[in-house]
Amino acid sequence: EKMAVDSFAAVRFKTTSLFPYFASVLFAIQPIELERENELKTMAIDKRLRLYYNPQMLENSSLDEMVAVLVHEISHFLRKHHQRGQYLDPKIANLAGDCEINDDFKEMGLTLPKIMYEGAEKPADCAYPSTYKLPDGQLMEWYYTKLMEMADKKMPKQDCGSCAAPGLGQKWEKDDDSDILRENEGYSDIMQDFYRKKVAEDIQDTVAKSRGTVPGNLVEWAEQL
Repeated sequence: EKMAVDSFAAVRFKTTSLFPYFASVLFAIQPIELERENELKTMAIDKRLRLYYNPQMLENSSLDEMVAVLVHEISHFLRKHHQRGQYLDPKIANLAGDCEINDDFKEMGLTLPKIMYEGAEKPADCAYPSTYKLPDGQLMEWYYTKLMEMADKKMPKQDCGSCAAPGLGQKWEKDDDSDILRENEGYSDIMQDFYRKKVAEDIQDTVAKSRGTVPGNLVEWAEQL
């Protein structure tokens, strides 16, 4: 039986201790706790670095699993999936973004929790390239093209329970004039790019000083940025 996670702060602290090169973006996040009965049962991040989460997920997942979920969410932000997917089918774009992110997790020693989908008898795995018999190491746009080719067929409903593509967050994200967003305004485009650049620099610094290992895809992302 899994031990309930005490708080979002505990998840953020352990994630930072394991992956210090993510520290700047992890502490820039503005966490917003949702109601337990909210339709979003996991986590979701928006383009302004506001992280929505359902406290039930903390109770139903282990701390290590929650670390994986948090890394997954900030990866959507770092890789600009909100912007890259804005003109794409939102459901397929989210799956494609998941594939781009999750193929690094084995190398990082991370395991995402199984997610209970609507109508499912038991929890299922999140979306990996192997879920769709696709190779690792590709970009969201490449996976999107392949997944669109499969869209007419019966595709497994295996995203990670989160959303990082436009049009998918409306059921839990608040209106721009709501009290909760007046207190959590998020970050401007300039500051968003600042945090991406800082993470990229910290990854390169980690590699240069040989402090631990960084997945090759992340190193390549940092160099390109």
